[in-house]
Amino acid sequence: MSIKLPGGILRLIVNAAPAALEAPRFPQTPTLVGTGTIGTELSLNGTLATGEPAPELRYEWRRDGTSIPGVTGPDYTIRPEDDLATLSCRLTARNSEGEGSAVTEGIVARYPAPTAAKALPDEILDHGEGIRTVEVAVDFTGENLRFAVTGPEGVTIDVTTGRVSIDTDRSWTSGTVTVTAQNSGGSAASSFQITLEREDAGTEPDYTPAAIELRTSVEKDGVTFFFNEPAQVGQYCTGDWFVVMQPGLKLTATDPACRRVESTDDTHAFTYAGRNLIGRYVHGLQIDPSDADKQGFDSYAAQASTNRIHRGVRAPISIPFGPSVFQADWSPVLNMDPAFVMDENAVSDLAQVVHTPRGPLPLDRPMSLVKAVSRAVAHEHGRGGQEMLVVLTVVAEVPAEGAFRPPMGGPAVDLPVTWTEAGVQPFL
Repeated sequence: MSIKLPGGILRLIVNAAPAALEAPRFPQTPTLVGTGTIGTELSLNGTLATGEPAPELRYEWRRDGTSIPGVTGPDYTIRPEDDLATLSCRLTARNSEGEGSAVTEGIVARYPAPTAAKALPDEILDHGEGIRTVEVAVDFTGENLRFAVTGPEGVTIDVTTGRVSIDTDRSWTSGTVTVTAQNSGGSAASSFQITLEREDAGTEPDYTPAAIELRTSVEKDGVTFFFNEPAQVGQYCTGDWFVVMQPGLKLTATDPACRRVESTDDTHAFTYAGRNLIGRYVHGLQIDPSDADKQGFDSYAAQASTNRIHRGVRAPISIPFGPSVFQADWSPVLNMDPAFVMDENAVSDLAQVVHTPRGPLPLDRPMSLVKAVSRAVAHEHGRGGQEMLVVLTVVAEVPAEGAFRPPMGGPAVDLPVTWTEAGVQPFL
């Protein structure tokens, strides 16, 4: 201010009171900005620190709580070595009066989820050529991928390269191979069909039974039976599998599993003539089928039949041409597939309705498990809905070497097996 005095003006300068000194602090906790995807950037929000004099900020980026060397700026580009680690940042504000700090909430770093082009071509291979390989990684886009595969017996995959190996010496003829690529961000799957073609050499097949072994599943002709625990299994001279009873043994699943056709995109949704089969049940399983009037294999019956399965007769026999079990009427109560749900869609009698799958099937007595593979496009006449039947026989003890499979149904199913390859040979 100024004061007027005689002879001149005297100016007085008065300083304002100095600001109060204060140690730094963060009024709010800073937050990270970013998706956490590897290759992208993390930045910070809410980094304002108060204090007098004005504080200086320092940044410490952390991986799982440990400081990342050499990173001191206000942002951070996420690196491959951060995969599945929790990233955070500790901010420190300092001035002459002290320091204050705050730590952000963490964010888990992940790779972008892989994608699949779903363009894997179907493979047709010659049976008996040993191990053949298929490169499937080209169908996937993504980083740090790990691969897994499901499919017929003898199909494996290299988890890092995505190279599928196929043992062409197996007994199945066709199946679906599904490859899954996964990283920390998610997974993607792609499938292809595989067929093993057998050359007709004009010779009799080799019926040498497989060695008895412990397995949790067996496969034949593209059908797999799964058990709840390792079981003693082997093959009859015809190549059909048997499993030896043991306490607590159960059939937990089959592949292909029984299911209901829900949409027109399903390959099982039409007949050759274009008839819509939405609601059709396919791939059923029966125990000891004994009557051709009813069947639990497939809800589509091209023609009803009064013919019976031929049983209890001596060879030679004459089987008449015409309808068979493949065209018999559908009876859902006969379908014992573990995946089958006998709900209102399957039965009309509400007293029989069950809203849960049948579940594991106890293998506690000798029986024949007869699994149907439904025809993708059903016939209006003739063969009807089933492509083929595959039989797994439950036995009380290991059959004799060279034994034939017993009847799959009818009153003779519990009889001991006396027909063997060696016993039949003199009459051929």
